[in-house]
Amino acid sequence: MVSFWSFLLSYPEVFLAIACFFCLSLFRLVRHCHKSDLPVNWPVIGMLPFLVRNLYQIHDSVTDMLREAGCTFRIIGPWFLNMSFLATCDPATVNHCFNTNFNNYPKGSEFAEMFDILGDGLLVADSESWEYQRRVAMQVFASRAFRSFSMS
Repeated sequence: MVSFWSFLLSYPEVFLAIACFFCLSLFRLVRHCHKSDLPVNWPVIGMLPFLVRNLYQIHDSVTDMLREAGCTFRIIGPWFLNMSFLATCDPATVNHCFNTNFNNYPKGSEFAEMFDILGDGLLVADSESWEYQRRVAMQVFASRAFRSFSMS
């Protein structure tokens, strides 16, 4: 007697139809039960449908998401990209990450590769390099010549 799995593997169309049926059923169930506007973390694609669906108004959608989540939310990308990030609009969290404990949150080599076009500037620098560049930038921003260019 032929087992169920060998039957499905010998007929990939049947396997694909069953898989699509279960995915659509799961989507319908999650959509029916999920009353909040927070994005759903799907098993393989992560929160990519949320980002694609709201691409034309991504800033408004992320703002609404942060408002509902309580100012901080982890956005999970597809597993094959291995890319997830933390979005926050909480001033205390931003102060903690960028001022109080900056050395505890290194950007890492992946961040430098993504933003390689920026070079070794202040936005992608870590530790001593960042401190040196920030000191130089603060001197420039504090000068009267620079302030004369800004609008008052």
